[in-house]
Amino acid sequence: MAASLAGLVRQATTSIGNRAKEAKEAIGWEPYPEPANSSLPPRGQAASPPPAIPPRVQATIKAATRPTIAGTPKPEPKPAAVDPNRHAVSPAQYLRELAGFARGEAKSEIAKAVMTVTPTEVEAAINLSARLRGRYLARILDAGQIAAKRPFGETETKELAKMREMSEEMQKGVEALKRAIESGELNVPGLRQQ
Repeated sequence: MAASLAGLVRQATTSIGNRAKEAKEAIGWEPYPEPANSSLPPRGQAASPPPAIPPRVQATIKAATRPTIAGTPKPEPKPAAVDPNRHAVSPAQYLRELAGFARGEAKSEIAKAVMTVTPTEVEAAINLSARLRGRYLARILDAGQIAAKRPFGETETKELAKMREMSEEMQKGVEALKRAIESGELNVPGLRQQ
């Protein structure tokens, strides 16, 4: 067993030595062909010629480095022409940004004032809106019966108008709640965020 192990070790070292010899004999192989900190290109690579400078660039360089004649003023460089409209935004872009800003501000202020809304609060608002609408419609029917017995007066008209305003205002408020919940302005626990 020890003999077979020694034979395997001998084979491995022999094959490693053979590979190292083959690598050294390879054409142009040298692990460190140039001395340290050398500015010379590595052996086997020709130094590349400097890139050709186009004539137009050469003329620009020559004009820029030309000495000025004493007594002649140096020409002032012309300021670059900048189109003010290039950096301006269009009205549509401005309105889009303004709408985004308004949404952010509304959401922030609503969050400060309302915090979180429970489903019970929303249901209570809808319930109140329905009761006000029912009372308003009942009052209209009562007004029709009263008018049959006696003239419909200014007091009844004002009362009916007040009930209509309350009912319509509460309906608009419920619609505003729905839109705010849909847009994410109001945070109702238990709803999945879009």
